[in-house]
Parts: sequence; C-alpha cells; structure tokens
Amino acid sequence: MIYIHSLGRAVRYFPERTAFAANGTRSTFRELHARVEPIAAALTKHGFKAGDRLAILLPTSQITSSSFMRAPGSA
Repeated sequence: MIYIHSLGRAVRYFPERTAFAANGTRSTFRELHARVEPIAAALTKHGFKAGDRLAILLPTSQITSSSFMRAPGSA
C-alpha cells in the first residue's frame, strides 16, 4: 500500500515535520507513526488482515486519519 511506504519514508527522512494539522493541533510524522502502529496491532489482534474491509465512522481528527494510514499486514 502506497500510504505505508510514504509514511515510513516520511518518518525516516522528515520525522519532525508536520504530518497532520486539524482543530488547532499538529502532529509530526514521528507522532503520527506512533499512533498508527497500535491501531494496526489492535486490528490484527481482532482478526483483520490485508485485503479485509473495515468501515470507520469518526469525525475528522488525527485519530481518524491514523486509522486509515495502516492496514494490518500491509507493511
């Protein structure tokens, strides 16, 4: 998945640059990556794997964007 490779590359080369800004808060690529990994682990723990579909209904936020950044097994 292209997002995975893009996020990993951004963390490697630009860890302190702003990755996400919403509702008056900002997160660096390093911080975004730190939020994405536990989400992927939790989805994997609950049986999701690469290719599975998952519906997420959340307001626009950093948590929402983190949910879309990594699908289990797609690194």
